[in-house]
Amino acid sequence: MILRVVLIILTYILLSAHFLREGEMVLTVFYLFIPFLLFIKKRWSIIIVQIFTYGGVLVWFFTLYILINERMALGIPWVRMAIILGVVIIFALISGLLLNSPVVKEKYKK
Repeated sequence: MILRVVLIILTYILLSAHFLREGEMVLTVFYLFIPFLLFIKKRWSIIIVQIFTYGGVLVWFFTLYILINERMALGIPWVRMAIILGVVIIFALISGLLLNSPVVKEKYKK
């Protein structure tokens, strides 16, 4: 269970750093506080954390698409950046999927 929580926290730190880089302070603070929902031992809190985790995956896909297009237009190498963001996408997706485990469902009953 601790590994799952650590992965979720790291996912949200990465998302917050992304929004901080974009200058979105409200989203930065919002995404930093989402993991605190894990202190509420209700099923709805896990569902909300998962929804925002998968939303974060969509943010990373959108960012990847934008950055690839920008770099290709400027003639800048983009493959390394695409690999790095691909790993971040997989990391976020796995951290969200790990919240579906029976261990988590047992701890977060109704």
